[in-house]
Amino acid sequence: MIIALETSGTIGSVALWSGETLLGSRSFDTQQEAVRRLPPAVQELLAVAGTTPAQGLAVSRGPGSFNGLRVGVALAKALAHVWRVPVAGLSTPLVWAAETATRFPGHPVAVLQPSRRGHVYLTVVASGKWQVESGGEGPPPVLRGPEVVEVESLGPILAGLPATPVLTGDWADLGEWSARQMSVSLDAEGGASPSAATVAWLAGWALGKTAEDSYYAVRPEYVSPSQAERNWGVNLG
Repeated sequence: MIIALETSGTIGSVALWSGETLLGSRSFDTQQEAVRRLPPAVQELLAVAGTTPAQGLAVSRGPGSFNGLRVGVALAKALAHVWRVPVAGLSTPLVWAAETATRFPGHPVAVLQPSRRGHVYLTVVASGKWQVESGGEGPPPVLRGPEVVEVESLGPILAGLPATPVLTGDWADLGEWSARQMSVSLDAEGGASPSAATVAWLAGWALGKTAEDSYYAVRPEYVSPSQAERNWGVNLG
């Protein structure tokens, strides 16, 4: 059994997964609420399961909300330490891409997330089979990113890919921007945030190559420093 946490965006979620079955999930608004809403959601799912996870935990590690990621990763690491189980940190754009790939098989996926003004986080995942069952080969390769790019450079970057990508993510201008482009498609069914259920699904592959003491190594993946870090010249990563 696996418990998965996702707190990278505006809608957080937790999921309980066993084998190939989703046993339960909870979602909540993360706007200044993740630290208060996440632990009770996990507690509710543990009450459903009646036991602690035997396989481990999985957490979406970013990039994304600075505070949300710190809350999710910190709780996952703490629980893994107490329960003595591994915790797998999964790239948030990879979770986004997995959800879009189920609706657009055979297409590369470009994930666009908000960054500082005039910039976005870009991650491009190749088309291919997602072999993420325990012992599987894993997701298709990441072609580039996650990286911070200027919005003005997005068009040429995506037009230079070997195949037309499908766009997803929580960049506020995603729909408007994609409508002006000739070389992209849009996953209009993507949610406001990726799902903890998808994090749990990917964890079947990730936990298979994760050490039990991995809670020491899992860290948020910010890619770009926060505004406070830029103002004060520090690095909290």
